Amino acid sequence: MKIRDISDSALDAVGYDSLFRRLTSAAKAGAFAVVGNHEAFMERNGSNPVQWMQKNGMAVLNDETVCTPLACITGRTDFQMARARDIPRKNLEEMLPADTSLPWILLDHQPRGIEKDYSGALPDLALSGHTHNGQFFPGTAIIHLVWEHAYGPGKLDGIPWLVSSGLGSWGPPVRIGSDTEFWIIRFQAESD
Repeated sequence: MKIRDISDSALDAVGYDSLFRRLTSAAKAGAFAVVGNHEAFMERNGSNPVQWMQKNGMAVLNDETVCTPLACITGRTDFQMARARDIPRKNLEEMLPADTSLPWILLDHQPRGIEKDYSGALPDLALSGHTHNGQFFPGTAIIHLVWEHAYGPGKLDGIPWLVSSGLGSWGPPVRIGSDTEFWIIRFQAESD
């Protein structure tokens, strides 16, 4: 079954609700999420993906920054979601963390990089998805021509940027040459 574009009740029926509740309850510093372009499709089909994520323990960030005792996390509104809702995306400058002594993590569904006119402080790490790492041939062969940084660890606009191939799919529910993956990232403080 494809994870994209399905109803909240279908996600619950296959156990994603209990899986995410277990994962988010284990996250000591919190579990944070952003919506992507497929959540717009889900909304058009009558689902409420933001409410589903919140119900399962995730703080959904929508062009906002929150600071925990360990880090500040900025969640961008997805480029296509903003277009579907006919709302502007905030400039990164509007979401700078109040506490600059903490690590700054950026969540942006699409690995588009930072606005060209932005000249402020840069996040310490950025996390994205969206590309599915091409998902299947010929996409897997050309994805790196379409996106400057399409998959895995790398740098984009001078920022360490991780791009996941994600859980779901678009179009046909097929993956060839691209793995389905769910990342759990554990951060460890440096010893003084």
